[in-house]
Amino acid sequence: MGGMLTQPVTNKRSEHGGGLGLRYGLSSMQGWRSEMEDAHDIKIGLKYGLDDWCFFAVFDGHAGKRAAMFAAWNLLEYILRDSQFELATENCSEHVYIEPDVEDMCDPNRGELNSNKNGEPSHEGEEKSESDTQKTSDQPTGSEPVNELDQATPDTPSKQATQESTQLSKSENKKDDGVVKEDEPPKPKFASFPVCEQLNMVQNAIRSGFLRIDQTMRLAPQDMSGCTAVCTFVSPTHLFIANCGDSRAVLFDGKRPYFVTEDHKPFNPKERKRIIDAGGSATQRINGTLAVSRALGDFSFKKDLFRGPCEQMVSPEPEITVIERNPAYEFLILACDGIWDVMYNEELCQYVRYKLTTEPCLENVCSSVLDVCLHKGSRDNMSVIIVVFENGPKFCEAELEREKKNDEIITEIAESLDQPNQTDFFDFLINVKAGIEERERLENRKDSLLPPGGGYEAKYDLLREIYDRKFKEGE
Repeated sequence: MGGMLTQPVTNKRSEHGGGLGLRYGLSSMQGWRSEMEDAHDIKIGLKYGLDDWCFFAVFDGHAGKRAAMFAAWNLLEYILRDSQFELATENCSEHVYIEPDVEDMCDPNRGELNSNKNGEPSHEGEEKSESDTQKTSDQPTGSEPVNELDQATPDTPSKQATQESTQLSKSENKKDDGVVKEDEPPKPKFASFPVCEQLNMVQNAIRSGFLRIDQTMRLAPQDMSGCTAVCTFVSPTHLFIANCGDSRAVLFDGKRPYFVTEDHKPFNPKERKRIIDAGGSATQRINGTLAVSRALGDFSFKKDLFRGPCEQMVSPEPEITVIERNPAYEFLILACDGIWDVMYNEELCQYVRYKLTTEPCLENVCSSVLDVCLHKGSRDNMSVIIVVFENGPKFCEAELEREKKNDEIITEIAESLDQPNQTDFFDFLINVKAGIEERERLENRKDSLLPPGGGYEAKYDLLREIYDRKFKEGE
């Protein structure tokens, strides 16, 4: 969905960071689309007693960007505040959800205000993030998205109940001199449950959070946008991976993609049955328009009053997988379909693994992924988050030197092409690729001169510079 430009917008939003034994990078690009509809959320260290947990999410919007931005600003808080999580949220002030400013995704003042249900600014319940929490997201820094279903669901305490609970907590925490111990937050009840129950609680809270935020998004009936979502909670012991739509998560164990989420497409048998039962048609697209069968928003496909939210043509229900952490896991990739449309899972994993050894900055690794996908023909918005675990590949000077030597050989091959009448760059690329393959065969090389998984598209800029200098100068 969305119009196309005559030239791609290649400016990127890229960041990197780390903590709790993890490193992460992210990068996003508008590409050929007429507007940027992707959003993301990253938190290192969570609230409510989960200071050793992390959260990563990518949201791919369609038919507008509000749905993706709303999810990026609010989904995490919906999950954490769900009653099934049993976290220490009962003493927190009442919150309302944050309505994003779709006209300015980078508005620096977003962090100062929440919005109430009428879209008016509201400071009530605003809560500063913990000082040791690192965050980067398409949501305001310093304010947290919140559960707004104060009238519709039992998960949000009323103001009176919140005030009574707060007073009770303060009376219990008073020292002998009557001073409240504000610096000793209660431990979450969640931590006292057996591990198997904790795993179920997290899964239930994730599912409930998705369904409730979808219900909230319905409160803006004029908005017809939707978004896919893929997110991961990283605890000290487990990964909780949830996907809704065709954004994808891939976990790499050093040898192969160990786990891959399943895309929710209309032609999948289970998805197709639900769509048809709800009165829709399911081929490559639902009713010939929507290419995904699960998403947040998209309420023009959720109009059957006699069916539950998960029985509509488009379902907001996430598919959740719990994986115990293993030292063999090297990295996790979360990306929208603009990436996966042009790269196979194995290809991208091999390319990322290679780049991690030749590029010290993780955001540059993510940026190079977008460049490769653009040159491979992606016509969509593109966003990627790479989370590297403790035993993930490390930057190596020797690998960087090897790449430089390979670049010298590739340059030599490209420079040797004597085609004065050559005017087509893609014919030039084909000839360079043939020359590289011939050199590899003659030298009986076991490793390619080109980056694994990236192909000649990973050297597009180098080859473009040679081509322009050799064949286009003087025209």
